[in-house]
Amino acid sequence: MSANTGGRRSVWCPIRISAVLVVVAVAVIAFAREPLLRAVGWALFFDEPVARADVIVVPSGSGEAGVLEAADLVQSGVAGRVAVFTDPPRRVDREFIRRGVVVRTIINNMTFDGATKDPMQQAVRDALIGFMAATA
Repeated sequence: MSANTGGRRSVWCPIRISAVLVVVAVAVIAFAREPLLRAVGWALFFDEPVARADVIVVPSGSGEAGVLEAADLVQSGVAGRVAVFTDPPRRVDREFIRRGVVVRTIINNMTFDGATKDPMQQAVRDALIGFMAATA
């Protein structure tokens, strides 16, 4: 009989030791998890003072949150100007430009010549038409 019980002990002993080690590991992780994650978080975070910028760029996909953040930065004196990138002109606007239609705004009497061949004037024209379409 004693030989038979000795065999059972040898089978259950590693299982019990493994179970105790798992419980101890879970307890250690539960108590050490938060301080460990905080230490790793502070290692990833770089606290740099905000420096003055020439311009704040707001991409078209940032929506209202991007505009509000830019407004906060302007109010705090980080920058004095904001550049808003908008979506490119719509298909109708592109067709007018392709046909050479001259667009004149009634608000500030700006003229956009659709027949211009200068790439810089074309880029400025497209950006301003897109901006006005986005703010309308």
